[in-house]
Amino acid sequence: TLATPLQYAGAAGSTFLLQAAQVPALAQGTEILLPSTDLNVAFACSGLQMIISFGAVCVAIAMLSDYRWFGRLVISLS
Repeated sequence: TLATPLQYAGAAGSTFLLQAAQVPALAQGTEILLPSTDLNVAFACSGLQMIISFGAVCVAIAMLSDYRWFGRLVISLS
């Protein structure tokens, strides 16, 4: 359920960077329309695996830390 909104965000962010570099681009859903070709943001580019990995590392660090429960909660939620 998170992959599709992350794909939309990836397409929008990439389109913004292309437009900032003065390349005409338009985002339509997960597709980036360029003058010469169209690009599609794939599931692998959504960043979902990176978020899950980062969350697992944060929880592991919190469990191994010497902080009290509130400090561990803050680290886990970060």
